[in-house]
Amino acid sequence: MMMYIYKTLWGIWFTLSFIMIMGTFVFIHSSHSLIVPLNLSPNKTVEIKLSHFLPYRLNAYLMLSKNKGQERKELGEYRPRDNHQKRGRLEFENPGDTITLSIQSGKTELVYKALPARSHSSRNMYRSLIPYHNDGNPNEFILPPVQASDHIMISWRKTIRFKVLDVGEHHMGEDISLIITPPITFKHIASNYVFFRWFIFWPFYAFLLFCSAMILLVLYHFVYP
Repeated sequence: MMMYIYKTLWGIWFTLSFIMIMGTFVFIHSSHSLIVPLNLSPNKTVEIKLSHFLPYRLNAYLMLSKNKGQERKELGEYRPRDNHQKRGRLEFENPGDTITLSIQSGKTELVYKALPARSHSSRNMYRSLIPYHNDGNPNEFILPPVQASDHIMISWRKTIRFKVLDVGEHHMGEDISLIITPPITFKHIASNYVFFRWFIFWPFYAFLLFCSAMILLVLYHFVYP
C-alpha cells in the first residue's frame, strides 16, 4: 500500500513538473515584444513572421523619436472629447498627422490608423494603431469593434505584412520603429492567455517542486527500508 501511494506521489510530481515547464515556456515565449524598423514612405512594406500558440488580436503601435524637450505637435494630443464612450467614437481636436497602414495576414487585409500620441518617454513618443473606418472626418475614430473578424488575428506561424498607405507631410520619409506587443504584458493579457499569466511566478513553483522532490527522496528510505 505504501509503495502504491509513493509511486502515485511521484506521478503527481512529474505531472505538475510537466505543466510548470510547458506553462513557463509559453509564458516566456508570449511575453516579449517584437520591434522592427519601418520607413514612413507610401508603399513601403515590411513582413514579420510571428509564431504564437493561441490566437490573439494584433496589438501594435509606432515608436517615434524626439529630442529632449522637443515638442512634436504633428504627433497629436490624446484628448478625446466628452461622451465618446456613448457615441462609440473618439474625436480629437489635434489627431496628429495621418499615418495609415494596410496590415495583411493571409487573406485578411485591414486598414489601421495611428491614434494621437498617448504616452512618451524622454526620447520617444508612441502612437497606437487601431482598425480604421473612414467616415470622412479625419479628427474622428470609430471605436474598434469587438468582432474578431474586424481585427488582424495572430496565431501559429503567421506572416504579417505591413504596408504604408498614407503619411502626413511632417512624417514623410521618417524612420520609425513598429512594435508588436505580445499577448501577455503587464497592462493587458489576451483572453486566450489568461491561464498563463500565473506562470510569472514560475521560480516559486520550481522551488516548491524541488522541495517536494527532496521530501519524496527522503521518504524513499521508509518505503524501501
